Amino acid sequence: MALTSAASTKSTTDTATGSFTYINGLLSAAAGNGLYSIHIDGQYVLDSMTGSFITQGYRVTKKYTDMGTYPTYMINW
Repeated sequence: MALTSAASTKSTTDTATGSFTYINGLLSAAAGNGLYSIHIDGQYVLDSMTGSFITQGYRVTKKYTDMGTYPTYMINW
């Protein structure tokens, strides 16, 4: 069995983490632990996703204060 290339593995990871399924899992886990908001690194959230969160009743705040490469998204419910 051949070793999977790093590029292929990264692509698979990017697909999994850049999806609503991944974010929904984070939201469900946070709510299950009694939280009312979470912060998600921008590398896991696409700007195009935020409209869907808002449509579903979430409040989304995009923050650039962390001095990182990506913004941080605060999602409240």
